[in-house]
Amino acid sequence: MKPPASRYLARLFWETLRFGLPIPPVLAGVWWVRVALTAGPVTVCAAGLAAEAAMCAMALAVKWALLGKVRPGQHPFWACWCGRWEFLYMAWENWARPALLHLEGTLLLSWYLRAMGVKLGKRVVLGPGFAQVVDPDLMVIEDGATVSAMFQAHTFEDRVLKMDYVHVRRSATVGIGSVPLYGSDIGAGAYVAPHSVVMKDERLLPGVRYAGAPTVRVGG
Repeated sequence: MKPPASRYLARLFWETLRFGLPIPPVLAGVWWVRVALTAGPVTVCAAGLAAEAAMCAMALAVKWALLGKVRPGQHPFWACWCGRWEFLYMAWENWARPALLHLEGTLLLSWYLRAMGVKLGKRVVLGPGFAQVVDPDLMVIEDGATVSAMFQAHTFEDRVLKMDYVHVRRSATVGIGSVPLYGSDIGAGAYVAPHSVVMKDERLLPGVRYAGAPTVRVGG
């Protein structure tokens, strides 16, 4: 069905707004250069940290202002919600991701992800790739899990955005380069080999080893 003109205008608005995303980092860079030309080394370092923290704070504010808490559901491509969702992704990439790349493997990144909505348990080990998460509210990683995956908590199917939770239960391991799709549930203590694909709504048994695309059981 052809969308009404209001949907076209909403999409045009959010697509056009993306052109303004580089402006805050450029302004922050100009400010930092001015500080660097007149201040000492300590002040320059503090100014750089302040600029990066401001970019991360802006991405966080945009997330909660535009989307709030995201829940499982379906959204048509032409809906205003999809425009806001895509704008947040681009804002996170342009503003926060460059700074967060330096925090991978530290608790500071875990705190930021929790602020964005990711449900992280205790003693969780995150591999590279978590400097930007597309659907933070839909990721649930329980205590003691080790994860280095490319989460896909959404798909576009027939121009419909479909979203659901991805659960990684206690002490499970999800290998590097693996892709858990939306609705998947990786049981407690399960092991998913690197570069595997956990299919939509698939339930992996606790304490069992899986591998492949799609995953199949390879051992207990």
